[in-house]
Amino acid sequence: MAYSEAVYAALCQHLGAMPGLDERRMFGGIVFMLNGNMLCGAMSGHGMVRVGPGNEAAALRIPGTFEMRQGGAGRRMKGFVRFEPGLVEDPATIARLIDYALGFVGKMPSK
Repeated sequence: MAYSEAVYAALCQHLGAMPGLDERRMFGGIVFMLNGNMLCGAMSGHGMVRVGPGNEAAALRIPGTFEMRQGGAGRRMKGFVRFEPGLVEDPATIARLIDYALGFVGKMPSK
């Protein structure tokens, strides 16, 4: 199954031409990497952001966000949050999720 093109377009719009940003095909979707570290992505049927453990609870309070699990029902991926594709219709919410991710991933050393 293909990745969500609506989520991909919204992430591209919010991330722009950020230095150190790269795209990679992973996990059946397109993942954005910042300085070699996973930041966010457009997956099949949802989006995902790497908000970090410190921002996870706040991100999960946003309606339309859920815990990220391997394979959908497997092991919980701490520090990652998935979101419904419909959230891209609210630019402020997507910007907030990306800000959480940038706040965490932006402090990580480059790979």
